[in-house]
Amino acid sequence: MKKLLILFNLLICATMVSLAQPRGEGRGQQMTPEERAEMQTNHMNEQLQLDEATLALVHEVNLDFVKKRETLRETTDRGPEMREQMLALRDERLEALAGILSEEQMETLKEFEAQNKSRRKRGRRGSGSN
Repeated sequence: MKKLLILFNLLICATMVSLAQPRGEGRGQQMTPEERAEMQTNHMNEQLQLDEATLALVHEVNLDFVKKRETLRETTDRGPEMREQMLALRDERLEALAGILSEEQMETLKEFEAQNKSRRKRGRRGSGSN
């Protein structure tokens, strides 16, 4: 009886762990670079109300950024070097967007990205201490 109870508990734990894993669309790891760039462009369009011509240019910049970022992740070991290169890549993207977007739109974009950054930091703080 005790063995049956232990087996049942293990089965329930395994089920809970498998259900906790992310799946489906909207999860970064399963998305192609094109899908990531499309999602990023759509989020920007929601915030900035871009016209069609600007939207196409922003999508090109985002696609280029996503592809470069993915290549960097695949070819560089995690650490300070990768962080520096990621920051340089981010700055390069912002410079390209500054040539496309108006000053107002750039200001809105920077505010939006700052909010996202603070949300990510809060999420990290609460996820490791149980």
